[in-house]
Amino acid sequence: MVAAQPLQAGITENTTIGPMPAPLQAGSTFDEHNLPPLHTRTGWYEIPAWAAGYWHRETQTDKVGFRTITHESRRDRLRGDQVDRLGRIWQAHDEPNTVTVDTGRTIDYILDRSTEPVQITSNLMVIHYIASDIIVDKGSRRIVKAAQRDETQRIQPGPGGTLLCASHLTRFDQNGGRQDTIDGSWTESLLRPFQPLDYSNGRNYFQDFCQFLHSVGQDSAIPLRAFPNGAPPQQPMQQP
Repeated sequence: MVAAQPLQAGITENTTIGPMPAPLQAGSTFDEHNLPPLHTRTGWYEIPAWAAGYWHRETQTDKVGFRTITHESRRDRLRGDQVDRLGRIWQAHDEPNTVTVDTGRTIDYILDRSTEPVQITSNLMVIHYIASDIIVDKGSRRIVKAAQRDETQRIQPGPGGTLLCASHLTRFDQNGGRQDTIDGSWTESLLRPFQPLDYSNGRNYFQDFCQFLHSVGQDSAIPLRAFPNGAPPQQPMQQP
């Protein structure tokens, strides 16, 4: 596995973020129809086998200034979408997408606007995110807070098949004003082992994955199940 180039120092602090749309700002009633079109980006990147599967987080510990706070932060997350003929596992780009976090009285909708792999090795994943946080009261569906984040996460294998995760993020308000930085950490436990995801959100992930491998000259890595007769054709796959 080839490591990506390291994230340039200062990228988090130097990022400028514009204002969020008015219907997604605090005081509005949350409506998923006001989110931007989801799952419009395509492309793939390889991830380590130990990171693949369906993962659960229960709590998170944050350090803000001199304060350290551990709080409820339940979240389930899928990592890894397809496996090639060589056994390598790949993650699809499908931003923008949403992840929901149950914090007790509220639901935090994390709108992932950009995901970029920064460094991926046999024992480390570093991923850079640009995201919006929309915190919604469970009862009224009113948006009680809206903010934005520029975040870098480090993910490593932990004891007992867990993932040890750490993040550094800069928070911006809903209008794009820079607020503060938070260093967070948490542990994720495996709910379900990796399984290829072929269809979701109207997208044929398997077909898209095979076309991606062909486009980057890796026909020999296209899964055998892509070929009805169980063997690859004599000629490379043709683009549709």
